[in-house]
Amino acid sequence: MARVNANPTSGGGDHFLDFIQKELMPQIEKRYRTSCYRVFAGHSLGGLMVIHTLITRPDLFQAYIAVSPSLQWNEQRTLHQAQQFFAEQAELKKALFFSLGNEGNTPIPWGKALSSCRKPLAAKAPKGFHWDSARYPDETHGSTVLRAHYAGLRTVFADWQMPVNPQDGGPEGALAGVEKHYHDLSERYGCVMRPSESLVNQSATN
Repeated sequence: MARVNANPTSGGGDHFLDFIQKELMPQIEKRYRTSCYRVFAGHSLGGLMVIHTLITRPDLFQAYIAVSPSLQWNEQRTLHQAQQFFAEQAELKKALFFSLGNEGNTPIPWGKALSSCRKPLAAKAPKGFHWDSARYPDETHGSTVLRAHYAGLRTVFADWQMPVNPQDGGPEGALAGVEKHYHDLSERYGCVMRPSESLVNQSATN
């Protein structure tokens, strides 16, 4: 009896990354005013692609969000590669958020794969690597998308907000505090981050 391939068009991820890196990104940067800080997000097999990109072309993006990544795919090959990759990195100035909905309650070993990715990072993560993970047992594989992407962006930009002085509502530390905050952001994100004109004006009046 012939075996039917349920995903005959799967594979070719690295060719897709070549297109993104060599054709798509240059066109976007040519046509639009972009930031040097790039975030790659994906869901399900797209989440698997996110993890694959992080461990094979880590410098292509600065932050990665993998929502319900199919780490069980292909006998967990990408998961095993990720475990080895993280173990070999002494320093990794990147950000990663990965999550799972209620898929862990199904016969497919999604939950086990997610735990296998999380445990080594919890034990010893590379220096400078900002990461977090979450489980949403009340969300399905479809409904988790919006919630998890939001949580992922909150993780990536966790320190973005300028601290506020509770006494007057102005920027903490006035102008010097604004300068330090955006200096720290520039160091953290690897791009020159500048405060808005209104924030500078507000800090000068406090």
